[in-house]
Amino acid sequence: MITHKIDKLQGIIFARVSGTPTTILMMDHIQTVLNDPDFDPDYNAIIVLEENTRIPGIPKDKIETIRRVLNGYAEQRKGRNWAVVVPNHRLEAFLKIILELISPVLLNIRIFQSEDDALNWIKG
Repeated sequence: MITHKIDKLQGIIFARVSGTPTTILMMDHIQTVLNDPDFDPDYNAIIVLEENTRIPGIPKDKIETIRRVLNGYAEQRKGRNWAVVVPNHRLEAFLKIILELISPVLLNIRIFQSEDDALNWIKG
């Protein structure tokens, strides 16, 4: 499951992920964010992976689709910084592999161990 909240005051999209999000679910959620009346293309994002999150492997035939979706999101936007907060080192290592697979993307995606560190990077 993926939920989001847009903090207009800080200019940040906060998303929380739990369970096992599929590629389709992630792409659908990006569309949901784009359709949110509070969405602003200048906003950056903090994505928090909850303790029970399991990131599935990406099928080889979906890599280019994911890259196109992320680059489409990033085009013509100032809000290209995505901070991803992971609950453990295992998920961090797996996420780094996925980011390598989908590279290059126009988003600046960094991984953090704490929400405070992610927020400091986004605000900095």
